Amino acid sequence: MSSSVENVQWPRVSFIMPTLNAEALLDNVLASIARQTYPRDRYEIILADAMSKDATREIAPPFELLGLRALYGAVDETVFGVAARAVQIVEWAATHRFCGRCATRTERTPGERAMRCPACGLSAYYSRSHSGSLRHPEVF
Repeated sequence: MSSSVENVQWPRVSFIMPTLNAEALLDNVLASIARQTYPRDRYEIILADAMSKDATREIAPPFELLGLRALYGAVDETVFGVAARAVQIVEWAATHRFCGRCATRTERTPGERAMRCPACGLSAYYSRSHSGSLRHPEVF
């Protein structure tokens, strides 16, 4: 690095990734972050997992496993808010995989945060004020 780049005050950055059965993607995503030229001591990686059933949790051990509550106070309030919202969205997606009317597997609606039933057309939207109960999501 040139001396002008070395003297830059790099801002702290948080990568917050909600995961649910992300085994197929997680290795590549983490490797991509590691290849960045951003100083490693200036960023953190937070994985918010919504009870994955695949090997997501086996891929993530390099990261400290914390419950969302334990993260409170350990990170900036804004970062905590983003992590909490990410967990809510992942949990919402996990609990809306099947139609509440006919039990058909739902599909994501392009351009919207919604799951739509291809059989009966029922749509379930994620509410911006969503505050549903979380089973036991964990943040790595």
